[in-house]
Amino acid sequence: MMSDTKDFREIIMAVTVGLVFVALFLSLAVPVTDPDFWWHLASGKWIVEHGSLMNSDPFTIDSPFKRETAGRFFTLKQYWLSQIFFYITYASSGLKGVILQTAAVFTLMFFAMYRLTIKTGVHRAVALALLYLAFMVIVKEFAYIGARPQMWSSLFSVVVVWLLEELKQGRKWAHFGLPALMLLWANMHGGFVLGAVIILCYVSGALVSKTGTRPFYLASFAAILISGVNPNGFSVLSSAPLLGPLLVSLKIAGFNSQVAGAESISELKSIFAHTSLLGIVKGLPYFTTIFLLSLSSFIACYVRTRRVKTEYLLLFALVFLMACTSIRFIIFFTTIASFITAMNLKGIIDSLEGVKLLQKRRVSFFTTLIIALLISAKLGIAGFKTTDLFSDTAFEGTYKQAADFVSNNKIKGYIFNDYNAGGYLLWRLAATNRIFIDGRVLYGELFDVFRSTVDSPFTRLAYNIYGYRRTLDFFGIDIVMLPGCDEVSGTLIKLVPALLNDPDWALVYADDHALVFVRHSEKNEAVIRANMVPKVAAYRNIYGMALGASQTGHAARMVNWKLSVAFAYAGAGEYAKALPLITEYLKKMPDDQFAVELQEKITAGLAQAGH
Repeated sequence: MMSDTKDFREIIMAVTVGLVFVALFLSLAVPVTDPDFWWHLASGKWIVEHGSLMNSDPFTIDSPFKRETAGRFFTLKQYWLSQIFFYITYASSGLKGVILQTAAVFTLMFFAMYRLTIKTGVHRAVALALLYLAFMVIVKEFAYIGARPQMWSSLFSVVVVWLLEELKQGRKWAHFGLPALMLLWANMHGGFVLGAVIILCYVSGALVSKTGTRPFYLASFAAILISGVNPNGFSVLSSAPLLGPLLVSLKIAGFNSQVAGAESISELKSIFAHTSLLGIVKGLPYFTTIFLLSLSSFIACYVRTRRVKTEYLLLFALVFLMACTSIRFIIFFTTIASFITAMNLKGIIDSLEGVKLLQKRRVSFFTTLIIALLISAKLGIAGFKTTDLFSDTAFEGTYKQAADFVSNNKIKGYIFNDYNAGGYLLWRLAATNRIFIDGRVLYGELFDVFRSTVDSPFTRLAYNIYGYRRTLDFFGIDIVMLPGCDEVSGTLIKLVPALLNDPDWALVYADDHALVFVRHSEKNEAVIRANMVPKVAAYRNIYGMALGASQTGHAARMVNWKLSVAFAYAGAGEYAKALPLITEYLKKMPDDQFAVELQEKITAGLAQAGH
């Protein structure tokens, strides 16, 4: 009878925990928003159609700036299997299929983390609590669940730890499973280097404790060696002399292979570059909780037992340093730190006196059931609000209408574009229009040209030519597609004012997110006559995007958006509204010559109006 009751409770608990993961899956099935997804999709399509990996870049404008580098070859080839998976899924079931694929990968990641924590021996209630904390960090606080190849590294980093734990227990299947995983990982994403370092952490722990067996060492080193069976092998590591510091190696080898332009990509920066320690505590409570729990559990475990396993100490130090170095590494810290926290908590409990008494007073079945149901309800309610499974919105992007405009009007020519939109544009328009730059940032010098052109277009060059004109002429640009200002910071894209006042260019399209300019030429005159829009449409774009950015926490503390709004007001002739904004901006940015000239124009406009 007792056995039947226990079995019934286990069935109920299994069903309830299953509901947690169903709700979790629902929350992860969100529209595609990651801009990098599109160049991966385009790459997968190219590989499938040509039956080979790319040796050159077929999507961007050819120029002397397209130099061959190790980083370029790495990016062109390293993600090939992920890209094929993306394209085959898309070709067979559209974006809905990609959304389901992505949700499944991240759900498996959370499930693997949950099983790993259960394997430590902690109570199921503790494992559920750690699962919930990890979910809130990864999904809610950092929204790091994009459809791109790194999702495989997010999953495999947890699975490799699980396999190593099984290997320590002498499970024979794990001797083959670990090398197989590393071979797969090495052809999905460059983050396989993290897997190799995790394996080395475990090998180091086994050597220190003298607990490693010959099969354990053989399987571990076989896994590392076989990961070299990928298009780039281990050659990318040669970019770091003597492998350099561990974090440098990790960045070069997989997570940050695009050094060019890295300083402009927020996710590649340290979290401390965005906020202070106090800001982290206030703004990221779940991340703070995970960090404090993992660190305090280490300290408490050492105080109670006077020992901490070397592999866990090395593993924690690794993911902690990674998280401090770059925001995109926080997902690895969160999942692995959760497992280590559970491991330390189990060690603390086992060391306490009267542990049998504690076991009798363990969290009850009903309490655990309530915790699981509460998590299911919370994730389920949130999931129904955000999931794409019951809607027709499979893609949330800002350049779809602009790309439709170029395509429908059959506007041919090279496109100078915002690099964030480059991936989507090369997917949509590469068959007829080559683009200037995209999120791959394959060429460092080209990225520098892009930045100087959009940020400092009025730089005077030889023969009194503005810098932006030389760029657009040199690359044979016929179309410019940009936002009026940066949607995150509200920073004015100064190339837009330059083009608005350039008689060689016409504004032919404007919406809330994008502006399209076309060069005056014989082939474009018909399109210009049929579609030319007034400048006020650009001012509305700039005003709306800047005001939207000003309402976010990060941009609200900056003055960048005030220049954008002041420019929009001035363009519309509302000088009285523009003056206080430009004055406040110049107090912080007195050396901005564009702003100084704008203030003079505003002052002159007010004087002319009799103010």
